[in-house]
Amino acid sequence: KKKKKKKTNPSASVSKLLKLAIPDISWMLTAFVALLIAAVGQSMIPYLTGQIINKVAGDKDIGELRSATPMLAVTAAVTAVFTALRGSIFTLTMAKLNVRVRNEFFKSLLSQELGFFDTHKTGDITSRLSADTTKMSDQVSLNLNVLIRSVVQSCGVLFFMFRLSVRLSLVTFVSVPCVVVLSKGYGAYYRTLTKAGQKTLASANCIAEESLSAMATVKSFAAERSEARDYAKKLDKYYDVNVKMAVAYTVYAVLFTVLPNLVTALVLFYGGKLVIEGDLQPGDLVSFMLFQQNLSSAFNTIGNIWTGISGALGAADKVFEYIARKPKIVPGKKEGAAAAAAVVAV
Repeated sequence: KKKKKKKTNPSASVSKLLKLAIPDISWMLTAFVALLIAAVGQSMIPYLTGQIINKVAGDKDIGELRSATPMLAVTAAVTAVFTALRGSIFTLTMAKLNVRVRNEFFKSLLSQELGFFDTHKTGDITSRLSADTTKMSDQVSLNLNVLIRSVVQSCGVLFFMFRLSVRLSLVTFVSVPCVVVLSKGYGAYYRTLTKAGQKTLASANCIAEESLSAMATVKSFAAERSEARDYAKKLDKYYDVNVKMAVAYTVYAVLFTVLPNLVTALVLFYGGKLVIEGDLQPGDLVSFMLFQQNLSSAFNTIGNIWTGISGALGAADKVFEYIARKPKIVPGKKEGAAAAAAVVAV
């Protein structure tokens, strides 16, 4: 029995993009260090704010207030500097990644056999080279930057939250399973729709490319209306996909907005009860509420980023498929001679 060959269908993933970013690893590590410092500083601000309130409401000591306020100002300034540094370095390294992806894609196209260009339409290839690579690199580079920042910041926030009150922290985590399931399901569905949308748009580009490149033929057969109709049908399909995206996002946004607000109300009620009973200081409750808002914001950001990355990876599937494709005929003298002969014949 003949062994069946395994079909190779390389799927786009963040790890593949990171492999292409290896030459810039030193810059990425520098950006990551700046990210850690900025995230820690961002997590410290609510804690210091609560400490100042405790000194004012409890101790009522102007000396302690004067010593604590500059600490908050310095922390905010350091956080701002390292946030800007992190963003600028990530932007630079991911721009290099964008260029590298395009170069790898184009080199792969140049290495393919002549038959490849007979079976793959020029419009589809150029659409992948321009639109898909841009969507993939821009979305992943931007979102990966913000994703790492949000995850690190969430870890710092969680540390301070559990330090202030374990019970309030457990109440906060009521919504976490719902958010995770919602984000995962929506991300998978959004990625499927993105792939369908990119495929439909590439088909429309193929029709436009063929019509424009053979305009004399289109005019001679009076086929302007039929070509326009075919192009409009493809765009209608693309629009239908976007309608599905809009409906899915509406449901997702409503649920993702309501859940954090409900949890905030629950935490505020339970935290107020602890303050009244003397188990928690007023400043600590303020700090916890600020932490809880930061955590909700981070979770919302992570959910939106997951959606963006899913869409980008959907667009990147074809790009990595082209990059990984091996030519059926190894380019050499014979193929070069055949191509030259074809050109001479024309």
